[in-house]
Amino acid sequence: MNSTRMQGFKPARNTVRNRRWHVERFLVWLNEGNRALRDLQLRDIDAFFNALHAKGLSRVTIRIYANRVRAFLHHAERRT
Repeated sequence: MNSTRMQGFKPARNTVRNRRWHVERFLVWLNEGNRALRDLQLRDIDAFFNALHAKGLSRVTIRIYANRVRAFLHHAERRT
């Protein structure tokens, strides 16, 4: 495969890596709070976003987290 064609794969890999990073931050936060994904409630998700806000993250950044976590939870729900 030539290098030009391989370069086309980099944005996709970076996108996946970026999305995974945000979801991992959410899962680490759940784990640190001794929360299980299977027992997740809306108040837990609210608490996560409040924690991000308390850290000083911007609304735009929190929205990015929200989109990533929402997509992950939607995918997880379909797999159960």
